[in-house]
Amino acid sequence: FRHKKRSVAEVFDLGQLATYFALAELLGNRGMTDLDQVQFYLNPQSSLLEPVIHGEAAIGSLGDTGFQGGGKQMIIDGVQPEDAADWSCKLWQHCLFADPAFFRAYVADVLRFSEGAYLQEFLNSDGRLFYQKQKILQRELPGFAPASLQQLQLNQEYMQRALRPVKQIHAYYNRPESNQEQLLLSVCNIYNLPVEVLGADIGDSIQLNVPGNSVLIQGNIKMSPVPVKDIVFSMPAGVAFADSMLSGIRVHYRTWGLERVLNEVVIPYALIDEELLENDLIRQKPNVGDFAFLEVDEVKREIRFKPGRHTLDRPLKVPAGYRLMAGPDTRVDLVTRANILSYSPLYLKGSEEAPVVFTSSDSTAQGVIVLNAGGESELQYVEFYNLSVPAQSGYSLTAAVSFYESPVKIDHCLFESNRIGDDYLNVIRTEFTVSNSVFSNTNSDAFDGDFCKGSFHNMRFFNSGNDAIDVSGSDISLENVEIVGVGDKGLSAGEDSRMEGRNITIREAEIAVTSKDLSSVHIKDVRIVDCRIAYTTFQKKSEFGPAGIFVDGKSELSGKIEIPYLIEHQCQMTLAGEPVKSSIDVEHVKQVLYGVKFGKASK
Repeated sequence: FRHKKRSVAEVFDLGQLATYFALAELLGNRGMTDLDQVQFYLNPQSSLLEPVIHGEAAIGSLGDTGFQGGGKQMIIDGVQPEDAADWSCKLWQHCLFADPAFFRAYVADVLRFSEGAYLQEFLNSDGRLFYQKQKILQRELPGFAPASLQQLQLNQEYMQRALRPVKQIHAYYNRPESNQEQLLLSVCNIYNLPVEVLGADIGDSIQLNVPGNSVLIQGNIKMSPVPVKDIVFSMPAGVAFADSMLSGIRVHYRTWGLERVLNEVVIPYALIDEELLENDLIRQKPNVGDFAFLEVDEVKREIRFKPGRHTLDRPLKVPAGYRLMAGPDTRVDLVTRANILSYSPLYLKGSEEAPVVFTSSDSTAQGVIVLNAGGESELQYVEFYNLSVPAQSGYSLTAAVSFYESPVKIDHCLFESNRIGDDYLNVIRTEFTVSNSVFSNTNSDAFDGDFCKGSFHNMRFFNSGNDAIDVSGSDISLENVEIVGVGDKGLSAGEDSRMEGRNITIREAEIAVTSKDLSSVHIKDVRIVDCRIAYTTFQKKSEFGPAGIFVDGKSELSGKIEIPYLIEHQCQMTLAGEPVKSSIDVEHVKQVLYGVKFGKASK
C-alpha cells in the first residue's frame, strides 16, 4: 500500500476502516485517525488489516474541526491527486481518501452515524455499560471529563447539515462547443465533498446521458480554484438541441457515497467568456489614433474632435493625462453599439447657435463614461439625444452618461430621450454643478447621484419615467428648479443624504418630495401641483434610520392631490417650524409605495 501497488481494499478491511473514520467524525476526534493513535490487527482469515484504537478517544466538537473528507482529493480516471504522493504519518489519511471506494464507504457511514436513531440504538443496547465505564474512569482518573451526550448530538447535527448542502454544483452552458447533437456543460463543484454527475434533462421530458453513466468531480479545497469538468451530454436520437431549450435544462447529481439525487438548473452562459474578456472596453488599449476626426496635440495634451459631422462606429477609449475637447458645430453620431470611455476630463464647449451634439441615428449608442479622469470636466451647450447605457454580455452600467470620481460642471446642456437604463446622468463619488439645463423624456431617472456633493441652478425636468432627481449618500442644493411630469418621485433623498433647496415647482408627479433612510430635506418656497402624494418621509432600509422633511417659506399645494402628507412613525415633517401630522396612518410607508399603491416598483 505504501508503494502504491495495492488499493485500500486489498490491504485493509475497507468497511471497518471507513467505519472507524466515520466514528471519528461522530466523536469529533480527528486525532484518533493519526497513525500514532491507531494500531492494526491482521485478520488471519481475510489477510486484511483491521483498525484498533490505540490512544485516547475523547469526544470533541466536530464543528471546530470539520470533516476529514472535506477537500480530500480522489484518484479519478487514473489521475493521482497531488497530495497522495506525501506518505508522511500526518498525511496517510490523504492516501486513503484518494481511493474512491474508501471515500464512498466513508461518506455512507457518516450518513448512518448522523441519524438520531443510531445514537438512540447505542444507548438502548449499551447505555448502561457506557455510563458504568465512565464512572470507573472518573474514580481512577480524577481529571477525566465524562463524555457529553449533548456534544454527540451536536456532532450529529453538524454531520446532517454537512451532508445536505443547499447547493453543491454550478453548471454553465458552453455555447461554442455545443451543437444540435450534443450539449457541453462546465460543471463546478462548489462544495468540499466529491460529486457524481448522473445526467441531465430538458423540461422533464428529454433525458441526456453522460459518458460512462456518471462523471466524478473532486471536492473543493478551501482557498483553491473550484474544480471544474467539461461534460458532454448527448442528445437523444431524433432530438436536436436549440437555444430555446436553455431555460429548462437541469443537471442531476449526488454527493459521492450518498443515494439522494439533487437537481441544479443550468446557468445559460459560459463559465469563462473569452469573447467578453476580449471585447471588454475597460481592458482594451486606447484607440484615439484610429479615428481621423480626432486631432492629438501632445504638447498641450489635448485630444480634439474636428468641427463637423462625424460617425463613431466602434468604441472610443481615451487614455488618462489629456483633455477630450470639442467646439461649436461638432456632431458625433454613435452607431453600431459605439460608446466613449474617457480617463481624461471632457472639455466640450458649444454655443447656443451651434451646440456640441452626441446622438445615435441607429439607436444603438451605448453612451459616455468618464472614469477617474483626474481633473474637472466642463460641458457647455452640449446636447445628448437617443443614447443608452454601456452594456456588454453579462453586465451593464446604469446610465447613458456617467461621471465616476470625476468632477464635472454642466451648463446650458440638454439630455433628451434616452432609451435603456435606470438613469440618463449618473454622478458617483465626486462633485458637480448642473445649471441652466434641461432633462426631457427620460426613460427612468433623469439624474442619479451617489455619494456626491453638488448643486442644481435654473433647471427644468420634463417627462421623467421614474425620478427627476434621485440622490443617495449625497449632499446637494437646488435653486429655481421646475419639474413637470414624473412617473415616480420629483425629489428623492435617500441613504443619509442632505438636500437643501428653494424656489421649487413640481407638477404632475406620482410623489413630489421624498426623504428616506436617515436623510433630511430642507426646502423653501415650494409649489406642488397635481401630484398624488405631496410629501412622504419613511425608513426603507433597516441599516439606516428615520428621515425628515422641513419646509419653510411658502408651501403651496394645489390641483388634485390625494395625500398631502404621508409620514411614517418615528419620521418627521415640519411646515414653517410646526410639526405636520400624516394625512393617513401608515406604520410602514414602503408597504404602500414602490408600485403597491403609489409610485413605481424599484428596478
